[in-house]
Amino acid sequence: MPDKFFESFYFEITGPGEQKYIKNIKDKIKDLSITDKVLLKDPISREKKVQYLKGADVFILPSFEEGDSIALKEAMAIGMPVLLSKQCRLDIVEEIGGGYVMETNKDSIASTLLKLSKSDLEKMGGNARQSIINNYDNNMCSKRIAQIYIDIHTCSKNSKDWVDAG
Repeated sequence: MPDKFFESFYFEITGPGEQKYIKNIKDKIKDLSITDKVLLKDPISREKKVQYLKGADVFILPSFEEGDSIALKEAMAIGMPVLLSKQCRLDIVEEIGGGYVMETNKDSIASTLLKLSKSDLEKMGGNARQSIINNYDNNMCSKRIAQIYIDIHTCSKNSKDWVDAG
């Protein structure tokens, strides 16, 4: 990272994890002398999560394995730009200009973070929110699930949600 990177950004790492992993992160933060720029926090309760997210500029999820991140969609729903790993399976954020998709290695994460300084975060957040409205509101999801059930019942694959694993 460039020397002046942390002048523009401050990081909070929030969420659950195995104690050994959390200790390792805390030790790295201390060893790198970045305790004033990176804070490791406990998980935020459901009631306080939206307010907490509203206080941030960007949501970052560099996950090695993610089924369907509710936190990611919550961040997008309140208008936050997102940086996520390919394993989050939500490449649409890049297509709609709501964020960036990255690999789970330090070079990819670093280069993606550097893109932030040249990005219009407000516009990205608006695009992320619009994507949630267009693709993930309750009414839309209900229709998508209904189509999947119809497909199962009729042995068809008319839903756009079917993934060809072959």
